[in-house]
Amino acid sequence: MIHFSKIRKDSRRITPNMEQGAWICYRLKLAGSSQKELAGRIGVTQQMVQQVAYGLKTSQRVQKAIAESLGYSTWAELIANSRRVAA
Repeated sequence: MIHFSKIRKDSRRITPNMEQGAWICYRLKLAGSSQKELAGRIGVTQQMVQQVAYGLKTSQRVQKAIAESLGYSTWAELIANSRRVAA
């Protein structure tokens, strides 16, 4: 049986699209921070970092680490900037 209360989408969740995810990964490379290095620093897999960057999964800890490594104070600020660049 499916419990619909567990399938509810959080409207406050800020997720990037694929183009923004590619931009985020590119920016990590430019900043000299690999996904693998970032993952090791915060104790997750490289795949988790990539999935969060592309909006396939959410993790506040990973989002915060990505944002901080790119010089942003919050994930929302990073996504807002990526939307301006992609537009």
